[in-house]
Amino acid sequence: MIKKILKKNIPELLNDNKFWSNSFLSITKHRLYSHYLNPCLDDNDVVLLLALKNGEIVGYMGVFVDYINIEKKNVKVGWLSTWWVHQKTKGSGIGRSLLISMYESFKGRIGVSQFTPLAKRVYDRSGYFQTLQKNYGYKFVFRSNLDVVFPLINNKFNRVRGLLSFFDFILNIPINIKIIFHKINLKINKDIKLEYVNSIDKNLNDFIEKHSSNYLSKKNINFFNWLKAYHWVQESPLKSYTTYKDYFFSMNSEKFNIYFLKIYKLSELIGFLVLQRKDHQLKVLFVYYDKSYSNYISKIILLHCFKLKVKELICYDDQINIKIKHSFNFIYYRSRLKESIISKKFGDIDFSKYNINLGDGDCCFA
Repeated sequence: MIKKILKKNIPELLNDNKFWSNSFLSITKHRLYSHYLNPCLDDNDVVLLLALKNGEIVGYMGVFVDYINIEKKNVKVGWLSTWWVHQKTKGSGIGRSLLISMYESFKGRIGVSQFTPLAKRVYDRSGYFQTLQKNYGYKFVFRSNLDVVFPLINNKFNRVRGLLSFFDFILNIPINIKIIFHKINLKINKDIKLEYVNSIDKNLNDFIEKHSSNYLSKKNINFFNWLKAYHWVQESPLKSYTTYKDYFFSMNSEKFNIYFLKIYKLSELIGFLVLQRKDHQLKVLFVYYDKSYSNYISKIILLHCFKLKVKELICYDDQINIKIKHSFNFIYYRSRLKESIISKKFGDIDFSKYNINLGDGDCCFA
């Protein structure tokens, strides 16, 4: 049986002690509440599907509801964000039943903004999807990150993560000295001023609108104010003491923040950045700017990387990436592919003419 959790069901579910006493959890309370306040969500929209067998949860699928702008029309879309099925039900068709139910709940208007190669094969076999876009970006590495890279290669390295961190510390001593000189070279003119904000006003909203005319997903005041206030991920300095292991999709990070940054040249607004810091990594989620000022924008992003002492930066803006590559303020870089798919229900639309931000879909948090 597939049980649908709609927006209007969320208040009741938040107080359902039986649901929150399961041996594993399908969603965190703070993420569920964030869904409830999503400005794109209507009362009868699905936020979560639960697969039940003899009263036990054996699978679930989550969705992030948003709007995309196609041929000057706003269309609601459900971005699949979590999909899990218990191993003991392998081959039972529960995973496919969840996908079919979600597809039907949104009348076929679903998409996926990020996925693993294994998940991609499942999506391809469903026959529902077509390529939305393939976006190419870069991961720039500024400090030794053996404690990050090795565990990704093989889980066994998690056992010696402390030792890897020690090697990183030693290797980063000369690198940190080098970064001091990088920061001096990145000095910004005195006519450039920054303003950190926690909400979007009308003037900033107009600026965003002006610089996103051909974006697939046009963000506005309501979206950004929600994004800043209701994270899916909670900063948890004592993460090891939390219940993060009860979730198959962790929603805790030792360091997490989303920065809204207005950039001025004299009194003129020339750029707006949305940066996400998650542990060792900084991402450029959304960026709107006058292209003639890309040099300033790239310097400001780099200065954030050094000040926050992150090890990696991920960015998908072509002009900014060119400026960073030419600055040589990194140890090395790797190209990255962010592939997204969308259901064939949308028809034969040329999606290549639209721009997509890294933070579109559920990537703003996930």
